[in-house]
Amino acid sequence: MVLDKAMAQSLGAAATPERLPPVALPWPEQQQRQGLRPALLTHIRVFGPHTLGCYDSSLTIPERLKITAPPEGPARWEFTYRLGRRPGFEHRFAE
Repeated sequence: MVLDKAMAQSLGAAATPERLPPVALPWPEQQQRQGLRPALLTHIRVFGPHTLGCYDSSLTIPERLKITAPPEGPARWEFTYRLGRRPGFEHRFAE
C-alpha cells in the first residue's frame, strides 16, 4: 500500500475519502501458516534517498496483527488505511 503525492492527488481535495483503496493478499492454507506471526511494516521515504525503516521512528515500529478468527479455507486478506481523526490500518478476511 502506497500513500504518496500521486495517490493523495488522485483522492481529490474536495471529496476526502474515509479510507484508502484496499489491498488484498492471499490467506495461506492451514499447513503454510504454522508459526505465522503477521505484522504491518512501515517504510517512509522522507525526501530523495532519505528514508525511515523499521524502528527508525515511532511511526515505523512493526505492529503485530491480532487475528481472532482466521478462516479455515482459502480467503483473501484485505487491508485498508482509515483516514480522518483516528487514522490507522484495518484488516478483514473476505471469501
